[in-house]
Amino acid sequence: MEYIYQDAEIECSVSDIISRNIITGSIISVPNVGICRKYTCKRNSEAFIIKELDPKEAKISDGSHLELNDSLKAENLTVFIKYSKTIDKEKCPYTGRHNVQYMTARYFTHAIITLQFINITKVLDIKQVKANPIKKIAF
Repeated sequence: MEYIYQDAEIECSVSDIISRNIITGSIISVPNVGICRKYTCKRNSEAFIIKELDPKEAKISDGSHLELNDSLKAENLTVFIKYSKTIDKEKCPYTGRHNVQYMTARYFTHAIITLQFINITKVLDIKQVKANPIKKIAF
């Protein structure tokens, strides 16, 4: 399922991260996980679960989504990856005009929406979105 609301989270073993601007941050210590590198994804960001955690239990937040093919879509994401070195990013075409940066994290990943799409609250009732996540959004 796609999650689009503020503070939605995913946790997984392998993930794909897509954004127009991925900024590599500092190394931090995350409780229950260890040493992680922080990435800030700005402008039309997405995070997809490619491989679930084994065992399927949240390590950071009890509200994290853990199912295969769950995804986050938002204006800005913050991503924590349990790998201290910088992961290589690839540039690839995404729309007719815009390229994106793409990376696959083959390590524990925790992603959280820090800024949802601004227009979502104008189109949808956000309480309904939180209660009933939707698969596809048509504008």
